[in-house]
Amino acid sequence: AMECIPGPFLGAEAVEQGLLRKHQLRSRYTALFPGVYLSRGVQPTFRQRAEGAWLWSRRGGVLSGLTAARLHGAKWVDENLPVELMWSNGRPPTGIHIHIDRLQVHERGLRASLPVTTAQRTAYDLGRHGRLADAVARLDALGNATGVTAAEVADIARAHRGSRGLRQLAQVLDL
Repeated sequence: AMECIPGPFLGAEAVEQGLLRKHQLRSRYTALFPGVYLSRGVQPTFRQRAEGAWLWSRRGGVLSGLTAARLHGAKWVDENLPVELMWSNGRPPTGIHIHIDRLQVHERGLRASLPVTTAQRTAYDLGRHGRLADAVARLDALGNATGVTAAEVADIARAHRGSRGLRQLAQVLDL
C-alpha cells in the first residue's frame, strides 16, 4: 500500500513520480490551493498553509509581510490571515495575497526551511503599509522576536528610493 503523504505537496508531481495514482489523489486528498494537496480531513496549520502557498507559486515565490513576520517568531500575528507571498505571476487563489515588489538577493533567506524575506526586509514592508499604529505594533513585535533595528530598516529604505510608503515608514521608525 502507498504511504499517506501528509502534505502539502504538488499533486501533479506526486502522480508523475508514481507516489499516487490520480484517483487516489482525488479520493484521499483535498486541494489546499490549486494543484496543492493535503490529506483529507487535515486542518492545515499556519506552516502548512505557508508551504502550500509557496508550492502554489511552483517554488518561485518568497513568503513576506505578516507571514514572514510570524515565521520569524513575531507574536500576535493572526494565523488565519491570507498567506503573503512576493511573486509576480498569475492570479492568486483565495487565501494567498501577492505582492509584486523588487527583492534584492540579500533581502531573502530561509525560515522553517521556507524562503522568506529577512527580518529587516519584512520590517521594511510592514512599516510601509496599513494604519500607522498597526505598523508600529507590528514592527515592535518583529523587533522583539528578531532584534532587527530601525537603522537596519532605514538602510533597506535607502536601497529602495521611490518606493511607496516610505514617508510612513520613516514615521514608524521614529516611533
